[in-house]
Amino acid sequence: MFVLLLLFVLFITGTESCGLVENKSEQRLAKIYCGVCHQVPDPGSLTKAVWRDKIMPRMSGYYNWTKVSRFKYANKGMFQQPGSIPMSDTTWAELQQYFVSGGLDEPVVRIYDDLPVQDYLQVKQIRDLCSGRGITAVAIDEKNRNIISACDRQLLRISSEGLLLNSLDTEGLISGIFPIDSVFAYILDPGILDPHNGTMGALKIWNRITNSLETIQKGLERPVHLVRRDQDIFISEFGDQTGGLGQLELKEKKYLSASKLPGAYKSFVFDYDKNGKEEIIVMFAQAMEGVYVREVDATKRNFRPLLSFGPEWGISDLDTTDVNHDGWTDLVVVNGDNADFSIIPKAYHGVRVYLNNQNGGYEEAYSFPMHGASQVRTLDANGDGFDDLLVGAYFAEDDNDRLLLLLHNGNSEEVGYSPQRIAAANAGRWMVINKGDVDGDGDLDAVIGSFVISKNGSDVNKNGVAGQTNLLLLLNKSK
Repeated sequence: MFVLLLLFVLFITGTESCGLVENKSEQRLAKIYCGVCHQVPDPGSLTKAVWRDKIMPRMSGYYNWTKVSRFKYANKGMFQQPGSIPMSDTTWAELQQYFVSGGLDEPVVRIYDDLPVQDYLQVKQIRDLCSGRGITAVAIDEKNRNIISACDRQLLRISSEGLLLNSLDTEGLISGIFPIDSVFAYILDPGILDPHNGTMGALKIWNRITNSLETIQKGLERPVHLVRRDQDIFISEFGDQTGGLGQLELKEKKYLSASKLPGAYKSFVFDYDKNGKEEIIVMFAQAMEGVYVREVDATKRNFRPLLSFGPEWGISDLDTTDVNHDGWTDLVVVNGDNADFSIIPKAYHGVRVYLNNQNGGYEEAYSFPMHGASQVRTLDANGDGFDDLLVGAYFAEDDNDRLLLLLHNGNSEEVGYSPQRIAAANAGRWMVINKGDVDGDGDLDAVIGSFVISKNGSDVNKNGVAGQTNLLLLLNKSK
């Protein structure tokens, strides 16, 4: 699956008009003027400089200014009127005072320089597969015991020894690969990799015998993930400021909107509350960011939040496991998308484990700070029966911290993890991770793809570098 580099807009267009504000307290103003579209950020989550020079100017363009402003940046968008919420200099000055004065003087940076290097997963570097922007999707094909990856407009099949078996020119880009059986696989085409709200994406099916692609559904808004449940396919459309969760009914050949919440990224289907009915758990990473739930068949009901996060937290990925072996499915979340307008180290970025409280909710049981955490997969690396956490950090401060293995302490009563580094973590910029049993020995392995961009995050390395590592294959040695 592909984690797209996003320019998150922390404050997007309002959908309701607020009228006059009677309570002029700065905190109440922030709730009214910022809480319409997303959770109100904590001023202490960013620095004073970022609030003043980055966020406030960007935020100003999403209001309907009543007259020419003394804040010069606000006048640039005055006549565009993208939002319906009225704004004046008096209100804006109070909002700026609230956020800027409450901001940090300097960002908090955490560096881990004394971590051991793990020896549970054998690391293989696979080089020179692609010369473009990098790997945009990976999957492990368990039926055929090989790796599938996407680079530019190509699908690549690679052996577990790292040898290129064959390739297919796809014409379109690829943001997701989902094997169905030994012959077919679903392929997601986002249309354009970079942030957009266009409906140029598509769901395709790949026949690996004929090595051909067939389009099943067009008009998707930057799709990045799918999950199939019986005769329905739920597709996460990330979009940019919009997107949503779509539902393809295969028998009726209808495509419906399951949720219009923007930024759908990943979903799971299981009976999370053990009421005998399956639910769909969805991670949304735009606007009201968080993890949401709805019974699969309750099509007339809205999704309700299980976990909520502010926009600066940058929720990036989600996986499931039974952390404490109580028979209930728990959640592992990483926060660390740092490609927005506040590109500074954030101490609250990292990995969090949420235990199912067996009463319809989830409660945080463990957290590990990790700058720029972007991907997570649960797998048992040491064979002790407890799932460990394989975490990638695209925006790591230290190149050696781009990949970490958090080893479960084996205690179901008091959950904890020991962080270990992974050799060759600094050999690439790890955008995508997936898991599966590639060698058929009964345990889960992992494949990790690199998507390299320049230091400043703007100029893409389009030519690649000779000898560049494109994939890491982590072979589990527990069995």
